[in-house]
Amino acid sequence: MLLAFARRTSRICSFATIIVAVSGAVGLTFASPTAAQPQILRRLLPQPKESVPPLVCEDARDIIEPDRQLLQAMRNSFGKVSYESSRNANPENCLYPVKFLNFGKMDLLVTTGNEPDELCALCTAKVSAHFLRNKPGTPKVLARHVNFARIGPGGDTGTITPIEIGGSEGIAFETTTEYAGNTYKNLHIFVFDKFSVVELKDSQRIPTGFNNEDHVEDKKAVIDASGVWKIDPRRPREIAIEYKVVAGGKTEEARVVWTREGNKLVRKGNVPKVLLEEPDARQGEMGEN
Repeated sequence: MLLAFARRTSRICSFATIIVAVSGAVGLTFASPTAAQPQILRRLLPQPKESVPPLVCEDARDIIEPDRQLLQAMRNSFGKVSYESSRNANPENCLYPVKFLNFGKMDLLVTTGNEPDELCALCTAKVSAHFLRNKPGTPKVLARHVNFARIGPGGDTGTITPIEIGGSEGIAFETTTEYAGNTYKNLHIFVFDKFSVVELKDSQRIPTGFNNEDHVEDKKAVIDASGVWKIDPRRPREIAIEYKVVAGGKTEEARVVWTREGNKLVRKGNVPKVLLEEPDARQGEMGEN
């Protein structure tokens, strides 16, 4: 009964008009079905699925065409590879392949909805994952996760590395942000579970670098912090980062270990404070928006 009511209400909303009198004239405003739906109806009725941009970025042609493996992956995932025209190119809204990787049970194509470095400094890229077959007799596309993450300040996803942690294959993104003369680096960990994508998170970010050289005038105030991360096969559930902070003529070193427990990363050790203290203007930028 509730579903029937929802359908009837949706039809009414779809054709509803609002008559507005302005200076003696009458205007008609048509409400879109989705916008007009009450929240309860949005749960009951099927909503449009997110999709990747239909056209491939014009500048991506130079990296796709010479790479036969990448070109085949694009064809397997999307069929015909259709590029933007140079006249109507929109680097902020087009399909861009950022990485192609081979795994044991499938191949992975990672794409974004923009060209790298074409978004604002605090804007993040919409990242999609396309799981493709690597064995005969299976569908070309095994699974597709559109916009599964928002990472990559400026629209650049940074370095993408295949990993295995806690018995799961996955990928690690190491992103770089430049803001107000400061440079920040962070690590994002995703694993695959039955062709789904799951992010492993700590209660705070996982920083891998900081530098304020372009922010301060006094060279004595320069802080240079770096972190080198690795997953040791002998400790397959752990991600370890070796930190080194150089500031004021002194050097501080620290080692922090994150252990996978389910879909969480549990931290042991203290990350140097300089890597965690950041301007408020950046709080929504690290893949959280």
